[in-house]
Amino acid sequence: MQLAKAQSSLDKATGSLCRQKTSLGIVGHTNLNKLHNNVYLQACINPLVLNTRIREQLQHHKFKLERLEQSYRSTMSEEHLQTHLQSAIKKQAPTISNLVTAYNKLCDDIHSMICRQKAPTTAVPPLPIQRDNLFKLDVDNMIWQDVGLEDELLEAPVWLADDQVHRGICFMLELDHCEEEERRLMQEHCILQEWFMAEWLAMEWSLAAAGERLYYYLHGC
Repeated sequence: MQLAKAQSSLDKATGSLCRQKTSLGIVGHTNLNKLHNNVYLQACINPLVLNTRIREQLQHHKFKLERLEQSYRSTMSEEHLQTHLQSAIKKQAPTISNLVTAYNKLCDDIHSMICRQKAPTTAVPPLPIQRDNLFKLDVDNMIWQDVGLEDELLEAPVWLADDQVHRGICFMLELDHCEEEERRLMQEHCILQEWFMAEWLAMEWSLAAAGERLYYYLHGC
């Protein structure tokens, strides 16, 4: 089923690519061939993709930590809370760290191409990602700068720069947590009901099967 779905997506993408190429015209095809043979441009695409993945991972990680902090702040001490958060960071750190290592390696490759004059004369090498305070994900963090990868710097996304959007996302996560907790409580409620019914039936069976003296003893209890 997954293979069929993937094949269908591939066919759609292939068809879309063919239609786009057909609409390019002679000048468009010429420019496309130039871009296809542009080794420096291809070298910039890979770190740009990695940069996007790192941002997405950090974004998900940041909101996950905030959700954990909101959930446990009222149930544990500050010391235990920080220990719990640090443990969550350590679990996610290797994945992000590997992406950062790969990204910085590609940045070094681009810098080497510029030094060997294998890049446009106006090319600017991209800045490696510093690991210090990476997980804080501040607005001025270097992760948001695409120097050397795009024509202009990207602004910080609204979920980070806009307090209202940030709070709205936190509220949505809190709502998801509440709905998840409600489902868990409903499940426990059903389990308790079933247990109580079983206990009640067992007691009635015991009373019915007991002798008269034992019946009055159990009934008195």
